[in-house]
Amino acid sequence: MLQIKRGELKQLAQNKLGDDSIESQNKVLVMISTSLAARTSYTVVGDEKVVDYEKMIALHDRLLAQYPPHSSPFEHCCQCLTEEEYNSSFKTVGFKYGKAVTEKGWVNNYHGFKSYRSIIENY
Repeated sequence: MLQIKRGELKQLAQNKLGDDSIESQNKVLVMISTSLAARTSYTVVGDEKVVDYEKMIALHDRLLAQYPPHSSPFEHCCQCLTEEEYNSSFKTVGFKYGKAVTEKGWVNNYHGFKSYRSIIENY
């Protein structure tokens, strides 16, 4: 588990996004988490290198910019749906007596959450 100091997080947010608000700090944390998800596919346990948050943010940006996109790392971070989003998002979950059964609160394959990928793709 990584532990980032608040002062370092504020500085990263300031450098990347131009302010150190809680919202910007959260965005930086999502960027770091996304890059960690991407790294799991090619990092050998025990061979982790020195933690460099700026390189992690740069990896996030490269993944976001490449074409075709490497989107799977962006599915690991999720945000809870607001009540309005929950009540306005539907998915067919099956069929009963020949009729589609739908449920509220679905965004793609997540129930009650929206992935960072869906946020990016619908932004």
